[in-house]
Amino acid sequence: MKYSIIIPAHNSASTITGCINSILQSKFSQQYELILVDDASTDKTALLAKNLGAKVISHEQCLGPAAARNRGAQEASGNILVFIDADILLFEDTLQKIDRFL
Repeated sequence: MKYSIIIPAHNSASTITGCINSILQSKFSQQYELILVDDASTDKTALLAKNLGAKVISHEQCLGPAAARNRGAQEASGNILVFIDADILLFEDTLQKIDRFL
């Protein structure tokens, strides 16, 4: 696998569905894995992400976004790591542009 898309998240239930759907609906044709690192959320962030097909890694205590990104990187199997915050919506060609640039 070439790409791992990593989303650090804490109490992001209000935005995570849109974020993941924007990734899933992109016109990117390469295979990728989608990893959500749930940083001890107290809402349904992890459940929503899992239901959308993301691999979910959970922290038992809140360690902050940097630790969540690092944990996602440790678990990733892709050669290229793409970090996206949980409140970001991608354009349909964002991942294609990243791939072309690299």
